Amino acid sequence: MVAIGATLALALTGFVGIQSANAAKGVNCNLKSTPKNAQCDSVTYGALHRVNSVDSIIPVGGYTESQMSYIVQGQLYRFNASGFPARDLVVTETVSSDFLTITQTIRTIKYSDGTPLVADDVVNSFTRWINSKASASYIAKVEKVVAKDNRTLVWTLKSPYVDFHFALAQQFLGIHPADRTDTAAKAAAYFKNPVSAGPMMIKTFTPGTDLFVAVANPNYWAKPVTKELRVVTIPDANTRLAAFQAGTIEYVMELPLSSTKAKWDKAKVKVGAAFDSGTFMIAFDMGATQKNPALKDARVRQAISLAIDRATIMRVAFGGLSKPNCGMQFNRNNPYYLCSIPKDGARDTSAARKLLKAAGYENGFRDIPLTMPYSYGLAVPRNGLMACLCADKNTYSRKCCKGYLINQGIGNIYGTGVQEEENPWSPAFNQQAFGPIYQ
Repeated sequence: MVAIGATLALALTGFVGIQSANAAKGVNCNLKSTPKNAQCDSVTYGALHRVNSVDSIIPVGGYTESQMSYIVQGQLYRFNASGFPARDLVVTETVSSDFLTITQTIRTIKYSDGTPLVADDVVNSFTRWINSKASASYIAKVEKVVAKDNRTLVWTLKSPYVDFHFALAQQFLGIHPADRTDTAAKAAAYFKNPVSAGPMMIKTFTPGTDLFVAVANPNYWAKPVTKELRVVTIPDANTRLAAFQAGTIEYVMELPLSSTKAKWDKAKVKVGAAFDSGTFMIAFDMGATQKNPALKDARVRQAISLAIDRATIMRVAFGGLSKPNCGMQFNRNNPYYLCSIPKDGARDTSAARKLLKAAGYENGFRDIPLTMPYSYGLAVPRNGLMACLCADKNTYSRKCCKGYLINQGIGNIYGTGVQEEENPWSPAFNQQAFGPIYQ
């Protein structure tokens, strides 16, 4: 695999987030406010997606649902502003000497309707996660969890699991009353108007409409940064930008990349990229369907990696909002990050040619299918990353893209037989050859 860079999908599709300084009101609600000291009365967020569901294991629409479900559900651990899991409902935790048994004591706390939260609720939430099969790899090492009493949980692991807290902080372990969610029928009815053990609770929610309102949960153990959060759905990026400029919303994400170059008043507006824990990469099909013998040679794949100009890709396609990655892991706030490719991922066509010569392909080779699925982003209107590479030529034509690759020296690797295919975006396709770069 060839790692390209680690950025949030927002940055991948050419978008940025903008935060206003003075529109939101409160004792301490401005650009200098931090999560520790902010006191806002109300914040309005212009979102891309409608909130159709707040059941975190049965999403219906886009990521806005995950954002909203996360703040209105209980969590044993919750991701902090740095992207690390921090204790939320867990008060104490002990680990056995063999690292296979973890005992937790949870807070004495009530849901927003006054119902006590008990350990059985966590067990039921974990069972729902297992049954949903959502992101099952997070809990593959977990054997079971039992409620020893109303405030004590005992987890049994199949093997030591250093990322256990990261698993517990996932949205899929949202804690809700067991007696209202222990069957599919009950859960379907409950999530139309759920109670909350998180920092916020639902005030206004009608699935499929353009307004979602959450207010501070008075029974939560900590004080939320705002008393009210209003989520207004505005699908079109330019309309979201206009609403922000008009002052009808205070926070907005997924705007045209050109927004970063606008002359914003820095005293009133903060513009920046939001980063996600992900690495976007080119993947090679190594299975029986791979018909090109060249790609089965590790030296050829390494040559392609060396020929890729990651710095240019990040500058042109990603607007300079992130830096190239040189490891399989995401490279922000990650203690496990390890650069694993030569020269920190810097381009080296000379070394690439040497590898090709050693592999028997001194003059390159033909017929590498470049399957480019439809993309959904204003900066990548149809043809995915390859179209982005032509952005500096003010065109999105396939001819330009092919020429750009060859002019940059990548054609020396691909030869002149670049074969182009176009497939509709589908869940099945995005697991194939070039799919991961568009996810």
